[in-house]
Formats: sequence, C-alpha cells, structure tokens
Amino acid sequence: DDSTTGYRELFELHPLPMWVVDEETLRFLEVNAAALRKYGWRRDDFLAMTVLDIRPPEAREAVAAAIVDMRTQEHHSVVWQHRIRSGELIDVEVAPRQLRWAGRAARIAVVMDVTLQRRASIELHRQRRDLTQLTHQLMSTEERERRELAQVLHDRFAPTLYGAKLSLEALGARSAT
Repeated sequence: DDSTTGYRELFELHPLPMWVVDEETLRFLEVNAAALRKYGWRRDDFLAMTVLDIRPPEAREAVAAAIVDMRTQEHHSVVWQHRIRSGELIDVEVAPRQLRWAGRAARIAVVMDVTLQRRASIELHRQRRDLTQLTHQLMSTEERERRELAQVLHDRFAPTLYGAKLSLEALGARSAT
C-alpha cells in the first residue's frame, strides 16, 4: 500500500529521533535512523530494550509510574533524562501519541534533545540571580559610603563651617556699629 510505504519513509527519514513502543511491555517496536545516530545503539540493540533501559537506573521507578499515568491521559510532551550508549545523560522532550502498531496498542514518540537549552536556561537563571545579588551589594555599598561620607563631612567640616559662621556674624556685628 502506497500510504503505508509513505508513512514508513516519513518515519525513517524524519530528522528527529522517533520510535514506536509497545504500551504493555514498553519494548521498542521500531526506531528510525535519527534515533540510532543520536543514541548510538544498533537497531537490534534498541529492539531488544525497553524504554526503561534508556533511563538512568535511579529514575526507572518514577518513570514506570509516569508511564502508567500516561496510559490514562494524553500528554502533549514531557521532558525526560535519557542515557545514550556512551553512558552520557541527555535531556529530551518526548512527544508521544497513541496508535495501533501491527495490531498492538503502542505509542509513537518524537524525541528532541533539549540538553543545551536546559543548560543555557539554568546558566541564565544563575547569572540573573548573581546579577541581582551584585546589584543589592552595590546598592548597599553605595548607601554605606554615602552615610560614611556624610559622617566625615559632618565631623570634619561642620565645626569649621560653624566657626566661619560665628566669625562672619562677629564681623557683621562690628561693621554695623
């Protein structure tokens, strides 16, 4: 069938990683070439794994619970941490959709690596926080310096100015007489 062939080609040639996962077993049923390139596994390796195998071990329990939740709700996208073949962890946004695949309940997912965006967002947040702290420190320092300057001016020049005022008043009083 031409439409099936067209969809298969669209799936395989899509520039972002995509896969189909069995809803019951969580096994990969199909992966595209972009997923193979991004994750580093061969197709046979991928098809022997479940979605839990690409998650960090400490996150598997939470992921399994979230997957059960996703079965009852339609999610637009979700951000997960995935482990690629090298062991590196990446942040990905996954957009899953339900479908039937070879007569089975499955989910097709498009996966986008958002690691750099998330790192940049975290760095931007850190820099904003640091800038806010520096601004507060600068304002506090300026205020402290103003108070110190006012105190110095008062302590050093107030007596001199008061003395000059008294001298002028005395001169003014003498010249009036």
